[in-house]
Amino acid sequence: MTVEEKVKEQLESRFADLKGTVKVQRARRLWVEVKPENFTAVFEYAIKDLDFPILCTITGIDEGANFALIYHLAQKTGAVLNLKIKFDKARAIKTISTYFPAADIYEREVVDLFGIKIDGLKPGLRYPLPDNWPEGQYPMRKDWKIESLKDYDAKFENESLSIPIGPKTLIKEPTDFGFIPGSRHEEHEVVIPVGPQHPALKEPESFSVALRGERIMGVNIRIGYNHRGIEKACESQSYIQDVYLVERICGICSHTHSTCFVQGVEELAGLQVPKRGLYIRTLIAELERVHSHLLWLGVAGHEIGFDTLLMYTWRDRESVMDLLTLITGNRVNYGINTIGGVRRDLDATQIPEISKVVDKLEEQTKYYIQVAMEEVTLIQRLSGVGKLSPQDVVRLGTLGPTARASGLDRDTRRDDPYAAYGDLSFKVITDNHNDVYGRTIVRLGELMESYSMIRQLVKNLPDGPIAVKAPRRIPEGEVFSRYEAPRGEDVHYIKSNGSTNPERVKVRAPTLANIQSVSKMLEDRYLADLPIVIAAIDPCFSCTDRAIQIQDYTQGTERVMSWEDLKQFSLDWYRERGVDFTRLSKVKWGKD
Repeated sequence: MTVEEKVKEQLESRFADLKGTVKVQRARRLWVEVKPENFTAVFEYAIKDLDFPILCTITGIDEGANFALIYHLAQKTGAVLNLKIKFDKARAIKTISTYFPAADIYEREVVDLFGIKIDGLKPGLRYPLPDNWPEGQYPMRKDWKIESLKDYDAKFENESLSIPIGPKTLIKEPTDFGFIPGSRHEEHEVVIPVGPQHPALKEPESFSVALRGERIMGVNIRIGYNHRGIEKACESQSYIQDVYLVERICGICSHTHSTCFVQGVEELAGLQVPKRGLYIRTLIAELERVHSHLLWLGVAGHEIGFDTLLMYTWRDRESVMDLLTLITGNRVNYGINTIGGVRRDLDATQIPEISKVVDKLEEQTKYYIQVAMEEVTLIQRLSGVGKLSPQDVVRLGTLGPTARASGLDRDTRRDDPYAAYGDLSFKVITDNHNDVYGRTIVRLGELMESYSMIRQLVKNLPDGPIAVKAPRRIPEGEVFSRYEAPRGEDVHYIKSNGSTNPERVKVRAPTLANIQSVSKMLEDRYLADLPIVIAAIDPCFSCTDRAIQIQDYTQGTERVMSWEDLKQFSLDWYRERGVDFTRLSKVKWGKD
């Protein structure tokens, strides 16, 4: 008996009203709809007795007279239970944040976008809409019209450049997303706003940092500054147009989102993608992982003052970008995917070039691993910083390298194989340092695994077509698609009504899951650690810049601090304590 068949049998045996209603869609994928009054009992049974301890996300749907919520729960085996409830729009649904603290932000999302009532949701910052969004305007409802916002000017609280700060002005107990332990902030504490633009990788997000001296006592996180309405836009475009729309969710991980979307649509349409198409799709996926991890390694070096590492890794990353251009025609937003396969084939001249570049990159990565293992300055700077226990990883829903660096052995490529990963031999890299140093080790190890997988793909590339013809109208149904992005698991929910356009597209990118652990990582750390702790989850929001003004309530002083100012403060602070990368930045190491 398979895992999904066993879960179906247990659910239908335990709850009489579910008899014959649990649907096994395919291997590792189950769907069940329950009555709202029975939801808590079924939900508790699923997470405790059936061992579904992972909350992937929550999907909200407007079905006309009713709302629907789908709770996407996962096992460590890779099986996913999609637990759905339908209810009258006037009805309130009980929060599940008592079971999963990570559910807080997902529930705020359905409140903001649909106006769904959640009982027990703590008062706090909203997500993803601006603070002055008009009451009664819910953009994901089917009857909402954008014309209703003709005179609207979005504003976020505390967004101005000059922010008066002082004891207890911004930080409240508990924190807005509930991830900082409740503690009353003393009168001599100071709150420093970092953001809303430029807190990591020059992208918009706001951190309100409570300090006692230089030690961080608590952090509030505000996101949503770059919400672009892509999910709403997908409903008015055809499936093939949506492939290129979702590809633009992220520039670094564009292939991530287009693959996650098309494989979901292919499942709905019952399409069998040719093996050669799946191999090419997987090849681009691993090349994208390589360029993303090399980019992160350089950014991490830059944030701690190790700019030589930035120069070397970004130089190496250029060779990956050149390969992606050679294969797809584009450096970014590759446009390689289509529903039914891929749009471009590999030719005989490209395969030797791929092998040549991978050989060179592997040699360079061995040097980076040697530096990470032997360079005392690097080890001292990253060890013990941004600690996250295995228990907190599960509790806060952390994903990808950030979770695997705390010992969580979870990777969608192995646990719920897609594309050509079922044909590949690879190891899931984990580490038990539970800190930024461990996250560095995991990403370096994943680079070596990616090189191995790329070699397997080009060596065993099947003959045959690269795509099959897809229908314009996709059969009615719903699907939950998963993909292991460089930052962690990316998930897409797609609902079809049998037309040329999707009824609903829901995206949960890995950063939305990982950002919730940042507050925990910063607990009892120093302000100088903030840049690298944020960067260590490899966040992805968008690109812009702004300065902020800091007022020290206790000293009666104020000054403007940009992200560069904060980074320099971090470098100087650690340099005074003997952690200095100046020497290393002047040494030529590795191979040209």
